[in-house]
Amino acid sequence: MEVGWLSQSFDPPSRTVLLEDDAGKPSPKPAPPVGPPAMRGVRSDAALAAFLASSKPGTAVVEFGTAWCHKCHEMFPQFFALTKKYPQHRYAVAQVESMRGAVAGVKYTPTRTTMAFALSTKQAAAAAPARGPARARGLVLRRALELKSPPYALDALEPHMSKQTLEFHWGKHHRAYVDNMNKQIAGTDLEGKSLEEIVLASWNKGTPTPVFNNAAQVWNHTFFWESMKPNGGGAPTGKLADAITASFGSLDEFKTQFKAAGATQFGSGWAWLVADKAGKLTIEKTPNAVTPVVEGKTPILTMDVWEHAYYLDVQNRRPDYMTTFVDSLIDWDAVAKRFAAATA
Repeated sequence: MEVGWLSQSFDPPSRTVLLEDDAGKPSPKPAPPVGPPAMRGVRSDAALAAFLASSKPGTAVVEFGTAWCHKCHEMFPQFFALTKKYPQHRYAVAQVESMRGAVAGVKYTPTRTTMAFALSTKQAAAAAPARGPARARGLVLRRALELKSPPYALDALEPHMSKQTLEFHWGKHHRAYVDNMNKQIAGTDLEGKSLEEIVLASWNKGTPTPVFNNAAQVWNHTFFWESMKPNGGGAPTGKLADAITASFGSLDEFKTQFKAAGATQFGSGWAWLVADKAGKLTIEKTPNAVTPVVEGKTPILTMDVWEHAYYLDVQNRRPDYMTTFVDSLIDWDAVAKRFAAATA
């Protein structure tokens, strides 16, 4: 199996497998050659694309950099774009904290956290060159938190929500929250934690740290995408339908109250449908990035009322957007599954 090693930066005081510094200049103390010659010291997207285009299917590609290197984080989305363009290869996307003897027998003792981008720890280990029983020994991996795609194509919600809105809202706003959060947690105690753990820890008992806005918005947006589906809307059935009737009197009354929550949320924020263990449903609204999760509650539906959620489609007409959302976009099947889990 061919393996491509990508250099993004280097740790000055340590012996390193990387061949260039952040400015793209040769390292003052170059490490022994690692990986196929074609990939030694490769930095640019163009060089990577050329390598991927000419490589045999199944090539494993590992990207290395450091958590304190801003360029590494800036290249994160570009790297993922290339993985989608050349799906015939295998990619390593994870964080490598320590690598002793993992790469061609080279001892690597970083003075700072070292990053690689991988899809799984298993793939990252498989991407390391074989060196007998020492293959990938000592590889300590932490998955980078990734931008999760909506469970449908970006044009699948049309005509109710346009592809352009998804391209900007998911492709730019949501992506920025993910990228900024990863920058903020790099090298901290939050690095390597789950998204939910980061949200709760950064909420800091009601005194949010700077990480919270990005982390909570990552969570909120993923939950929002998964609250919708193509040909959505209609009416819920079964126990969820019974709970809505019991809590609000009717589905129409639920819609009225839910839209009112969104309409009266001044500025940016969210409207939520929350379930308790007994099956009682309540409607809440929260400002900015705040989510009911930080109060120990269980949301089963959300509607984004930040202006970027609808401006490209209906400009400033939030009521029109909300009506479309409740009538034509809600995935009641997904909401029902969340309700079942909340009351189990």
